[in-house]
Formats: sequence, structure tokens, C-alpha cells
Amino acid sequence: SPLYLESRKKYIVVAGLLRSGSTWLYNAVRLSLIHADISVYASFLDESYDRNNPAPVHLIKVHNYHSELASAKDQLFMSVRDPRDMVTSAIRKKMIRNNDTEVLQFLNDVINVDYHAWSPHINLEFRYELSVSKNQAKTIEQIHQSLALPMEGVEKVIHSLEAIIPTAEYDRTTLLWPDHLNGGKVEGFNEVLNRTTIEKIEKEFSEWMISKGYK
Repeated sequence: SPLYLESRKKYIVVAGLLRSGSTWLYNAVRLSLIHADISVYASFLDESYDRNNPAPVHLIKVHNYHSELASAKDQLFMSVRDPRDMVTSAIRKKMIRNNDTEVLQFLNDVINVDYHAWSPHINLEFRYELSVSKNQAKTIEQIHQSLALPMEGVEKVIHSLEAIIPTAEYDRTTLLWPDHLNGGKVEGFNEVLNRTTIEKIEKEFSEWMISKGYK
């Protein structure tokens, strides 16, 4: 549905793929703005999002492609992850069942639909394996550079991120669910997916995987 976004506001979008570390990225951007003393309204794009919030900067987290948001954004950050690990995380979260049909449909929706649509609008893309699971300081520096924020805020953001933990209920500030984190292991798919499923993923999404550096 239309958001009727205002041209006088700045819209920063975190449009991460499902189970790709996008919530961590969202909080890294949110805290970077806060520590730079920028007045920011941060929200997931659902019925709770208040387009009329007077803050001059709106930080919006979203997964599914939204054409109005893509057109209105000032900056769009994307997080990607090894598709084999994305589905493994989705299975552990009970978002999908561990069978070829649901696994391949999940990845088709995430890669061929959402990523493909967002792709022309991406300003900065982060690979989970090189940004969330390690090199977090470098990632936060890249965020600061992209948003023209003072670099002295990087250390403060790192400490603030380390202090974030899931609470007993859904947290509308951090967007974390109680069971949000499930290990985040790189190449954890070998413990969950069978060899046939892995081969089907590698065949079906080979071009995208190669383009992102996944073997």
C-alpha cells in the first residue's frame, strides 16, 4: 500500500535478505545515527511504521521489495548471505521445513524476487560472512563513510551493539525477537541440509552465488 513519503525527509533503508544479518545491520545504522546526535525515527516497515513521525531522518528496515521506498530512499543498505546458510537459519527458526520444495521456494522469493528488484537501488552491500560474523568495525566504518558521519563514533557503536541482547518479548527498538539469534554459524548448512538439497541450491542459484563470492 502507498506510504505517501515526504520529499523533505531523509529515508535510509536496510533491505536485507531474510536471515542474512539484516537486523544487526539495521541496529548498526541506527546506533551510528544516534551516536552522531542525529534525530532518527527507526522502524520496521509494517503497520506500526508512522510515516508522519516528525524526525528528519527515517530509518526503515524491510525485506520485501517496495517500489515507493526504493524510489524515495536516500541510502539503501543490503545484507546478503550464503543461500545455504540463509535456508538453514530459516529452518532452525521454523520459518520453513527442511525439504527441497520449501527450501528452493524460499530462496527463489529471496533472491530471484526481492534481491533482483532491490538490486538497482543498492548503495552499499554487506556480505554476512565479511561484516556481521567478523570485521564488524570495518562494516561500521563503511556505514559512517556512506552517511558522512564523524568516524570517532565507530567505537561507541561497537560497544552499543555488543550490549544488545534479545528480551522476553519482541523489541520494537532493536527489532529482535526472543529467539532471534540461532548461532549464525558460517557454513552451518552442512549440519542441517542433506547433500541432495545442497546440490540443488548450488545448481539453481549458481550464477548469484558466484557473483557474491560463494562456492
